[in-house]
Amino acid sequence: MFGRIGQFVVRRAWLVIAAWIIVAVAVLTLSPKLTTSSNEASFLPPSYESIQATNLQAKAFPNAFTPSSVIVFTRSDGGPLTVGDEAKCIEVVGQVKNAHIRLIQKILIGPLSPNRLVQTAGIEMPLGNPADLAYMDAIQQVRDQLARDTTGTGITARVTGQVATQLDNYDAALRAEKIIGIATVALIVVLLLLIFRSPIIALLPTWSSAWYTRLRPASWRMRAPGSTFSWTAPSRRCSSWCSSGSAPTTSCS
Repeated sequence: MFGRIGQFVVRRAWLVIAAWIIVAVAVLTLSPKLTTSSNEASFLPPSYESIQATNLQAKAFPNAFTPSSVIVFTRSDGGPLTVGDEAKCIEVVGQVKNAHIRLIQKILIGPLSPNRLVQTAGIEMPLGNPADLAYMDAIQQVRDQLARDTTGTGITARVTGQVATQLDNYDAALRAEKIIGIATVALIVVLLLLIFRSPIIALLPTWSSAWYTRLRPASWRMRAPGSTFSWTAPSRRCSSWCSSGSAPTTSCS
């Protein structure tokens, strides 16, 4: 397969060059414009909780100021909040306060939107780095507490804000890292299988890596750069090797 591709490229070199030029021009012409943004939320898909809560809050309160974190209450069926729902939102906020979550200093219930679709509550946290694991852990605890307190009430509570966005970014990065790792291993296996047409050779790097990772801590170790190689061996063999001098680069322990 690769031989035929190479022969085609050599025989029709100018045609291949012209095709690549056409592709490059098409990509530059049809690709979307790249814009710079300092808003990290713009890189998240709309399926994340913080983005959904931000969109709901922006529609209901276009001129509202966003504190460090905001709880956004809505009805699960999308309908307007009733008087009983308002009371339930206040009750849920009180339960989150009573949980005494670390770094959560104050939670204030906010105004109800004019169309009665959204109720907010502002979360006050100390000044600090929103990407700090302690801050993200606090917001995760708030989300877990809200999920427990709103179960069976017909109310959905979402948390948005800087810390919530950082938490969702962190989760997205972990998922992306996992997907990239799996895709990389799969790509290596598929390429080796296509090139050598042998399942054993395709899986050999995976087996070798697993064997190396499992046996390396117990069998041998490398010292700091510039030092000699160290290998743990039975004491009798080690003594004979050291006395005979047959392994000058091996140190005994």
